[in-house]
Amino acid sequence: MQYRELVAISGMGGLFQLLSTKSDGAIVRNLDDNTTKFVAARSHHVTPLDSIECIPLPRMYGYGRCFRP
Repeated sequence: MQYRELVAISGMGGLFQLLSTKSDGAIVRNLDDNTTKFVAARSHHVTPLDSIECIPLPRMYGYGRCFRP
C-alpha cells in the first residue's frame, strides 16, 4: 500500500485504503476491520492523506504545539 492510497472520509471515523474511483463515488477498504464499501460522492468527501498539510504558525502557537502528537 502506498501513502497516496490512504484517505480520510468525512463523517466516517478511521482511515481507509482507496481501491477504485467512479464518477459518483469511491470504493474503499477500512483499515481497522478490512471491510470494503462504496462511498457516495454526494454524501461524503474523500481526502487523500498526501494532500493534507500542516502549516505551522510560529508567532501564534509555536512549532512544538503544531507538531505535538
